[in-house]
Order: sequence, then C-alpha cells, then structure tokens
Amino acid sequence: MKNILRLSVYGLPLAALLVTGCGDDNSNPDAFVAPTPDAFMVPGDDAFTPVVPDAFVPGDAPVVITNDCAGYCAQIAINCTGDNAQYVDNADCLAQCDEFNWPAGTPGATDGNTLACRIYHGGAPAAMTPAEHCPHAGPSGDGVCGADITFNTMASSAATRVDRMGMPAVATAAVTNKTAYNDGDPSDDAALTFAADQIMTLQGIHAALDDDLTAATLTPCNMSTTEETFDPDGAGPVPALPQCLAQEVLGPGTPRVFQLVIPDTLLVNPTMVSRFPNGRDPDDVVIDITLAAVLLDLTVPGQTAASLVGTNPTANADGEILETFPYFGVPQPAP
Repeated sequence: MKNILRLSVYGLPLAALLVTGCGDDNSNPDAFVAPTPDAFMVPGDDAFTPVVPDAFVPGDAPVVITNDCAGYCAQIAINCTGDNAQYVDNADCLAQCDEFNWPAGTPGATDGNTLACRIYHGGAPAAMTPAEHCPHAGPSGDGVCGADITFNTMASSAATRVDRMGMPAVATAAVTNKTAYNDGDPSDDAALTFAADQIMTLQGIHAALDDDLTAATLTPCNMSTTEETFDPDGAGPVPALPQCLAQEVLGPGTPRVFQLVIPDTLLVNPTMVSRFPNGRDPDDVVIDITLAAVLLDLTVPGQTAASLVGTNPTANADGEILETFPYFGVPQPAP
C-alpha cells in the first residue's frame, strides 16, 4: 500500500488523506517523520524526504523565537532580506526595538502595535510572502502591527500655541523675547515687529565671531546698514537692511536672507531643487547653511552658503539617516 499524508503547514488544521490500493499492506506509522513547521513531506520510492527552506537544516532543533527584541530581530533577519529588509542590520533592529519599546502583546497576535504581532508576521507569513508581511513586521507596522498616522483635523484656533518655527534657529537663537515671538504670527514678522530684536542679536553674534571668521580666512558679511530698499513681493518697500540680511542666499535671483525669516516660514518653490533653504531634506545640514548665510559675505568668490558645511564637530552629529521608518537617526542620549 502506498500512503500519501498531507500535513498542514504553518499552524493550519491537520488533515490526512489516506489512499488505499491493491497490494500488500506494509504500512508502518513509524516510517513517517514529523516535519518541521516549514517542511513539506514528499513521498519517494523508499522513504519520505523533507523539503525545507535554506534557512532550516534537517535534523536541527527548531529555532525558538523569544517574545523580545533579541528573538524578534533574529527572526526578521532570516525572513526579511534584500528588498524586503526592514533594518540595516541586527544592531539597527535592536536599537530601534529598544527605542520604540513596543508592548510585548499576546504571542500569535495578528494585529496591534505590539512586539508579538511583529514576530507573528515576521515568522511563517514573511517566509511565504515577504513582500506583504515584512512591512507588517517592520518598525512602522504598515497599518497592521501599528496604526497608520491619523492627522488631527481640528481648527488651529482650538489649539494653544507653545512654539513656532519655520526656519531653523530663528526662534531658538535670534530673538530674546521668545514668549512674545511664539505668541506672534507670520503677519507680525512681515510687519517687522521682531526685526529690531533679530538685528540686535545678529550684531552681537558678529561682534563675537567676526575675528574668528577672519582668522579662519573667511570674510564676514557687514552688519552696517545699506542704502538699498527692497520690494520683493510688491507688497511695499522693505527698509534698508544690513548687508548680511540683504544678500542673496544661493546667488543672483534667489531669495535674500531676510526673505527666509520675514515672515518666519519655510518656503518651497517646486521649480527649484528641493534642498534647504528651498524646503528641507532630513539630511540637510541646515545650521551650517544658516550660519553661512548670516555670517559670511556670499559675494566673495569661493564663499557660498555651503562654506561652513562640515565645520560642525562630528561629535555633535545625529548619526546616519536611517533607510527605514522613522528615517531620522537615533536620538542623542540625554546629557
């Protein structure tokens, strides 16, 4: 008699179909080898041969995945590789798992923002259809093991403003009365409500740093008042400004420094390259560019908004931008 035993795989209900034909009954239940969860039993002439994925070796003890970061990262590294990889490497996985600190959850859970859900989808489902299930097992959860982002649609008037920032460092370093600035609006910026405070702060920075810039063979811009007035938007002339604020950031025809902070908004021109100060990419060195724009004379040959890029000590850097969600580097530890 020949027997065909079909075993379920990945925890599906066990079903056996016995087909009996003519001949001697030499069946022996001991001849069947219990398959691993990922093995198919293929009948041969004399024995059954298990066919298993490359990650498994016949005869090895089954891999036990613990419901913690170590078990999660070990499993996702096996089943989610290449284009389906969710982390740069095991160290990246462990760091993000520790940072997100997902609840453990119930083992076998198929949804919910938990470690157990990610372990489930990163196991047998990811081994079978990695393109579908690896994102579920990844840090974002892809709407299955982590909710999609829900944006708050309430009116802005219903919220209490505690901070505002368009361009980096303006609210942080360029104004002295931060409470009044945070309570203000871009229309207050356009009315030059905070301009005197910003100019005074910038003058103080130049007084402290101009000799250092000169010693570094750089030419600082001039904070003395110019005789030129501007009407860039047709909304009325802007009073004469110091050269540092009147210079064009990226060359002739591009926005002037004061236009980037008055009003304090981050502008994006879709006809230009999307890099700071035209919008912002996560890896843009915004502080280095901002400092060059307000400290250096950009009309001097060889001096550009990128002249200070790389001068910031590497110890202050945020590290590499991640290739997977949440994309930003691992935060700096608390001092």
